[in-house]
Amino acid sequence: MPKNFDFYFDVISPYSYLAATQLDALCARSGATATWRPFFLGGVMQATDNKPPMTVFVPPKLTWFKQDMQDWAQYYGVKLSLPSSGFPFNSLRAQRLLVAAGEHGKTRELALSLFDSIWVRGESESVQDPSQLAALADAHGLDGAKLVAQSETPECKAELKAITDHAVTLGAFGAPSFVYDGRLYWGNDRMVLLEAALSRAKGL
Repeated sequence: MPKNFDFYFDVISPYSYLAATQLDALCARSGATATWRPFFLGGVMQATDNKPPMTVFVPPKLTWFKQDMQDWAQYYGVKLSLPSSGFPFNSLRAQRLLVAAGEHGKTRELALSLFDSIWVRGESESVQDPSQLAALADAHGLDGAKLVAQSETPECKAELKAITDHAVTLGAFGAPSFVYDGRLYWGNDRMVLLEAALSRAKGL
């Protein structure tokens, strides 16, 4: 059985952030390797006629949603703060940048920095400002200005769309989505089921 799985994510998703904080430990326990695949959640939602929970105005659900995020953060022992400059926000620039970073093997590292900026420090403007995106890339030893320029090329835009479209064909309708051995696992709370499948494949 394969020991690799795909992690489809968008930095706009707090549950993608929560999942990202646990991936390294999951891989260490299971002996698996995660491939970080940035997709555009807005495109997934549109393709599947799904609606982001923060845009569906059901007051009890919104109250639950905010508490649920904090409950998971406490359970994982990580910090989580809602962005002070507004949520939801446009993550398209950031997702394209992560696709471009993949050519340099830096998708995971840059994504973790973006998650930290948004969901720990509450600074969602960092994912929409090209100069701040460039600075984050610089911090990882990349040429930030060049990477931002690359992320806006037709080729990079097409690649992000292709990843997004492929995720939809695999059954993705939200984030985070994990695909292992042809099966989709959705949500950070399903990581326990993903790990169980990986452990069975390892014979644990």
